Amino acid sequence: MSINPIQFQRGLSLPDFLSQYGTEAQCESALEKVRWRDGFRCPQCGHDHCTVFRRGQQPLYQCSACHHQTSLRVGTLFLAIYLITQAKNGVSALELMRSLGISWRAAWRLKRKILRAMQEREADRVLRGRVEVDDAYLGGARSGNRGRGAAGKRPFVIAVETRPNPEGGLSPPVYVRFDPLPDFRQTTLAHWAERALDVDT
Repeated sequence: MSINPIQFQRGLSLPDFLSQYGTEAQCESALEKVRWRDGFRCPQCGHDHCTVFRRGQQPLYQCSACHHQTSLRVGTLFLAIYLITQAKNGVSALELMRSLGISWRAAWRLKRKILRAMQEREADRVLRGRVEVDDAYLGGARSGNRGRGAAGKRPFVIAVETRPNPEGGLSPPVYVRFDPLPDFRQTTLAHWAERALDVDT
């Protein structure tokens, strides 16, 4: 059996992750760059100057104009994101609880917020260039009718955007969409393509 190079793409190893985000200061710096790429902006009034102070271990940013206070999420958040996004088969809240050393309720809430943020970030993603599309069904009763016509199955479309591979062979995926649909009628698929695919795809 030949090896699929896509499955063996280099990811971010745990030692690499810890070297980049292993301390509170590294997490704060990385999150600050993501949140305020062009420098601090007050979420309340948009002012670009602030005073930074700490309340316990939590850094707080106070706007110099309106005095609104905001903070960065640090610590277990980065490690939770890493664990959730690197796991091929998903991570349960119980597993997060054990890995992060926090309560089950905190792990469940953290996982839910991360998954919601991921969903919102990708909801309006438009695929471009070369896109491979396939349809499938998920769910349905485990007994009785089998196959595509089985009761309770949910139809959905999988679309993967790839780029030309200069070395030949398989191209690594760039972006992917998993979209549930009510059915696979031509009008339904056309409507999906209008919002999911660029006109030149």
